[in-house]
Amino acid sequence: MEKTLNFSDNVSSASIDLKSLKRGPIMFALIVGMFVAVLNKTLMGNALPELMKAFDISAATVQWLSTAYMLVIGVLIPVTAILQ
Repeated sequence: MEKTLNFSDNVSSASIDLKSLKRGPIMFALIVGMFVAVLNKTLMGNALPELMKAFDISAATVQWLSTAYMLVIGVLIPVTAILQ
């Protein structure tokens, strides 16, 4: 017979004391993550004209590829956080 898990079981067994939580490393990780995301998008934007010339593709194709790239990154980042 299978045992079902209730949300209330998980909450009561795993409580977190927010006062003892170190906020400095969390803020540092968030700031570094935001910087890398902005840097990534900036570098990609600057490289697009050269990539368009090198691969002989139109601006519409580059827009679709850029949107698909950001969509995949936006999905994979939370998934990798869950897998850790």
